[in-house]
Amino acid sequence: MENKKTIRQSAFQNYPICPRRFKLSQEHEIKPSKAMNNGKIFEACLFGYEDREDIKDLCFTKAGKNNADMVRLKPLALKCRKYVPSEVHHQRLNLDCGDFILSGEPDYQGVLINPNNGEIYEDCNVDIKLTGDICKIWDWKQTKSDFFQSVSYTYLDYKLTGKKRRFFYLIVQDCDFEIPLIRIIEVTIKDSDLLWFEKLIMTASTDLFCDPNKAECLGKSRYEPPCRWLENCEYGRDVIGGTHQIMFESLSSDFEPDLSGSFEDVTNVKSKTFMDLPVTEELEETRFDDIEKGLFKQITMLRSEKRENGYRCRNCRTVAIQDDDKECPNCKAKIMWLEE
Repeated sequence: MENKKTIRQSAFQNYPICPRRFKLSQEHEIKPSKAMNNGKIFEACLFGYEDREDIKDLCFTKAGKNNADMVRLKPLALKCRKYVPSEVHHQRLNLDCGDFILSGEPDYQGVLINPNNGEIYEDCNVDIKLTGDICKIWDWKQTKSDFFQSVSYTYLDYKLTGKKRRFFYLIVQDCDFEIPLIRIIEVTIKDSDLLWFEKLIMTASTDLFCDPNKAECLGKSRYEPPCRWLENCEYGRDVIGGTHQIMFESLSSDFEPDLSGSFEDVTNVKSKTFMDLPVTEELEETRFDDIEKGLFKQITMLRSEKRENGYRCRNCRTVAIQDDDKECPNCKAKIMWLEE
C-alpha cells in the first residue's frame, strides 16, 4: 500500500471538467487563492488546530501574533463553533482502490445543529465553506463538480465504515453580523451516485491520454478566472497565447464596397499619389461648388501638363482623372474643369 500512488479526491473533481486538468493537478501544486487561505484560517479558528505548520504560516506573523485575517475571522468562527460541537474533524481517509490510494479529509463529522431552525442532525458529514457572498456564489452552483465533496467523502466513508451518513454543507458568509449569516445545504446521496463516483475514479485513473477541454481554458464566463493550471499546461498556453492565423476577408466591417475587377486595375488608376507626380507641377486655383446653396465643399483640381496618366484630384490626390469625368472616381468629389 505504501508503494501505490495516492490521488486526492479533489483531483477527480477536475476530470469531468477537463481531463488534462486532472492529470496536471496530480503533478503540480497550485498556489491557493486568497479566498482559499481565508477558508483555512476560518476552519483553524473554528476547530482549533493552529498547531499545524501550514496553518501557522497563515494565521500568525513571524513574531507569533495573529495576522489581520486571523483577527477578523476568529470572532465569526467562535460564533459558529456551537453549531459543530463534536470533536471529529479533518481526519485523513485512505482507501485502497487497487492501482492507487484514494485520499480525502472531510472537514467535520458528528452532530450538526442547524442555526436557522435549531434542528439537530446526528452523525453526519459536513463540509465547511466560507464565502464572501452566499447568494452571488451558491445560487448558481448546479453541477456535480460544484458539490463534489458530498459524493466523494460519502463514498470514502461508506467504503471504510459501511455507513452512509447524511451530508451537509455549512456555508458561512464572511461578515461582521452579530448573528452569523449561514446557509445549510443537504445533499442526498443515492447508491447510484456512489456508483457514478466509482465509475468516474476508475475511468480517470486509467485514462492514458487525458485530452484537454479547450472550452475550460478561459473559464466558463468572463466572470471566471482562467484555468489555475494554465502555467503548466502547454495546450492551454497555446490556446490563449500561441500562434494563430486568420483570413482578413472573414472579418466583419461596416464598409462593404464593390470588389469587382482586379486589384491591378484599381491600383493602376486610383492609387497613384502626390509622390508619383513631378515636384515642378503647379497648383491651379481653388474653387467652391454650390456657393448659392451655402455649400462650400472644396473641389479644387490640379491640372498638370498633358500626360499619359491624365490629371490629379486635389481632394484625394487620385491620378488619372479623364477629361470627360464629372466626378473623381475615388472620392466622388465633383469635378470642375478649369479653362485654359
